[in-house]
Amino acid sequence: MIPSFEWEWIRSLLPLGLLYPELHYAFRYLPFSRYRIREPEIITDAPFRIAPDRSLPVLLLVKDADRFPIFLDRLEVKLEAPGYSETRSFAVSTIIGDSWWHRTFEIELSPDLKGQTVHCLPIVFYRVGTEPKTAEADNLPHTSHRAFRIFCAKESFPGSAGWIHGDLHTHSSYTSDQIEFGAPPEAMLQVAASIGLDFFAITDHSYDLDDEEHNYLRNSPSLRKWKRFQEEVRSLNKSAKDVTIIPGEEVSCANAEGRNVHLLIFNDSGYFPGSGDSAEKWFHTDAELTIEDALVLSSNTSLVVAAHPMDEPPALERFFLKRGSWTDEDWRYPPLRHYQVLNGVDNKSFHRGLRRWIAGLLEGQRIFIAAGSDAHGNFNRYRQIDKPFWRIGEKENFQQFGRMRSTVFLPGKRSVALLIDALKRGHLVIGNGPFATVSIADRTGSEYIVGQTCKGPVDRVMINALSSQEFGWLEKVRIFKGHLGGKEELWFDASPNAECFSKTMGPLGGSGEGYLRCEALTSKGCFCYSNPVWFVTAR
Repeated sequence: MIPSFEWEWIRSLLPLGLLYPELHYAFRYLPFSRYRIREPEIITDAPFRIAPDRSLPVLLLVKDADRFPIFLDRLEVKLEAPGYSETRSFAVSTIIGDSWWHRTFEIELSPDLKGQTVHCLPIVFYRVGTEPKTAEADNLPHTSHRAFRIFCAKESFPGSAGWIHGDLHTHSSYTSDQIEFGAPPEAMLQVAASIGLDFFAITDHSYDLDDEEHNYLRNSPSLRKWKRFQEEVRSLNKSAKDVTIIPGEEVSCANAEGRNVHLLIFNDSGYFPGSGDSAEKWFHTDAELTIEDALVLSSNTSLVVAAHPMDEPPALERFFLKRGSWTDEDWRYPPLRHYQVLNGVDNKSFHRGLRRWIAGLLEGQRIFIAAGSDAHGNFNRYRQIDKPFWRIGEKENFQQFGRMRSTVFLPGKRSVALLIDALKRGHLVIGNGPFATVSIADRTGSEYIVGQTCKGPVDRVMINALSSQEFGWLEKVRIFKGHLGGKEELWFDASPNAECFSKTMGPLGGSGEGYLRCEALTSKGCFCYSNPVWFVTAR
């Protein structure tokens, strides 16, 4: 048997570090840490874009000041763009001694900045004892402390009437453990509105939601933290004007091979345990629930989505945490119909997910794709523990809150229940910039959008695509026709080289069962993929 201190050291080497990094945790037998500091984590953040006529929210977050109190003097924010330079100052003048403290500072930007990228450098002035200090962007050791790059948009996200934009995979401060923590839900709500999001889902790890509120090393039998999370989301939704928060969990479940994979469970009134890959207990890597168990236990008001199904875990995570990927058997499990193939970045896993989704469609599966950022608090810059106890790393344009979006058709009134219903019906497209959707009409004039089925001859096919200067002109707009039990063919292909494109085409022709889906690609490498609209024509 491996002694517990050695097992803790092995676990510490696993590549699990995400935003924002926890600096103060140390093992009893291994107190050394190159980035450990005798200060609280002091972190600033800002959104990657600002929607038209929105102010710029700058988040200042202080964590673990109950262990390392500080006097917080002020925040200065330097703003620079071509032909523009300004510094805003905000007095705080208070002693911070709480485990969590945050404040969001709103900055009204000049209309002249629309269409430009602004460099934003928040500088925190504080004292540790009597020693005055400053932190540029953050006080994390070995990070760049660079200014944030923020695009001031001239236009809203591209879209059509009734379509709303959201992020279906995010983590808040309720995800907090030895390795990572996220941003407070209140701050996420403010940033979502400034970006131009209409909704987002908070899907914190189930193995964090069952912890004691102020002790991530102990579980709470009464689930006080999970209950407080539910209450806070309800309260924020009551007060929010423009943005809806979907409450959820990211649950570790066993796949067909018994390995840990992740499910997103939205809007369920019950808690789902999932600690198989949490590294909370020595050699305890078996999931409490299988994928099937979670689906059986989920309520009619909830939605279950496969999280990043084609991600391949590193070898160490496969060995020590029993993590796995989704198998063909998992993909073919009939009750599961939604797959979050786009997870914060356009990478090989995303394109593997697209190919597997298309294969499932051709097999006759009525399945849908979704998108989210998987942002662990990071609004602008991804800061993570690169090498445990040694180095913190950074990435730009990676898992930024709101960067990868699900755009849902939900005209009129908006609520969590109505959002869940629209998602269940597959009325969504995914992407990181442009908007594109395909619809069909039968001979009576009845129209069918993505997620719906037309039974009878298809009289018209309509495609609508939009982009903007921010995301580039439309380079390619395509419709693919899938024949169930057969192959997919490129049915329509256009190169508009414009910011908008729409076209109505004549009868689809042919017989049998199939679907249409569309794609749009822009000159700046941005994309949109629609879910299918199905047709059933008598042979």
